[in-house]
Amino acid sequence: MSHHEWMLRVTLLAREERDPPDGLPPRVDRPIGLASVFLYFENPGLEDVTIVLETIEIQTVDGQPQPFEFSSTDIHLRPLEHSELLFHLSNTVGYVGDGPVQAIATYRVGDRQYHLTSDPVEIQE
Repeated sequence: MSHHEWMLRVTLLAREERDPPDGLPPRVDRPIGLASVFLYFENPGLEDVTIVLETIEIQTVDGQPQPFEFSSTDIHLRPLEHSELLFHLSNTVGYVGDGPVQAIATYRVGDRQYHLTSDPVEIQE
């Protein structure tokens, strides 16, 4: 994990629901993959800044992409502002492959693009 000027860190919680809630019959919409991605931002400058969060990807540590979708969004920070944002991602097929997964956030400020990766985490059931 590294530190950039605007995004301080990325934290991932990964979970997979294989069974329906207690009391409900088995259903075809299982497993469900769930990813909660926490992004921590800081504007150390004295002017407003717009961060374009281009993608959040979930993948195994060996690079296998997971079937989650994310739409680009703009984040506006005022001078000296700190912000923590949470993005909930889900899918209807669960996680693909084995082992820990990580989140990779790609963002742009002006004409520069940055990537920040979370620490790997195990998928909780």
